[in-house]
Amino acid sequence: MRQQLKRFSGFLLIAAAALGLVLALVSLVAVWSYKNRVTALLDGQVGLAISVLDTTSQGLSVAEAALQTTRSTVKTLHDTVQVLAESITDTLPMMDSLSGILGQDLPQTIEATQTSLQAAQASAKVIDDVLKILTAIPFFRGKPYNPDVPLNMALADVSTSLDKMPAAFRAMESNIHKTSVNLSMVQDNVGQVTGEITLVQTSLEQASQIIVQYQDAAEELKRQLVTLQTKIPLAINLSAILLTLFLLWMAIAQIGLLTQGLELFKKE
Repeated sequence: MRQQLKRFSGFLLIAAAALGLVLALVSLVAVWSYKNRVTALLDGQVGLAISVLDTTSQGLSVAEAALQTTRSTVKTLHDTVQVLAESITDTLPMMDSLSGILGQDLPQTIEATQTSLQAAQASAKVIDDVLKILTAIPFFRGKPYNPDVPLNMALADVSTSLDKMPAAFRAMESNIHKTSVNLSMVQDNVGQVTGEITLVQTSLEQASQIIVQYQDAAEELKRQLVTLQTKIPLAINLSAILLTLFLLWMAIAQIGLLTQGLELFKKE
């Protein structure tokens, strides 16, 4: 019984050693058969990653160019709005002054002129009568004074022609006042737009900085992948050599185990 157990143990050792030896040899053949395929596969995958990074870098460059154009456009818009705000700020005091002139100074001046014309009209009537009397004297050699439109009537016509002007100036003053109010509202809106444009400029600046960071990261990763791609064949060869040594060591170990199993199997 004991002898049979030894023979069975020897048989198991022989079988395990044979199986291990076959596996080691098959693995050794597989390592060197697939070495080039693995190298090509890894090289292709790394090359694909590099191509993707190149495409990403190109897309980031396009995005950066678009952001630069947008930033330039927004800056031009900001400058234009700023000039508009300054123009409105400079215009509002002038509008107020013009409103005062049209609403008060000019109407008062015209009314004072009409009062003066009325006083001059009375004096002109006296002068007209005196001239008519003097030129009607028989020994007066000139033509009798008899104008088509007496001076007092001419002055009255001038005064009458000025009647509508104060109301017209006051109406203009009302329109200018409305315009001034509208300009004040526009000035407030322009201020809000200026603030929003400033926020847009800040956002564009931050986006541009982020794109630059992405570009730097993509370039660094690409450099690492290129370095890895150049080292792939050497790494695969070293791995194959190490696996070969390990498999040879396993095969040698299996030979020793096979010898031990044969001894147990043949021993009486």
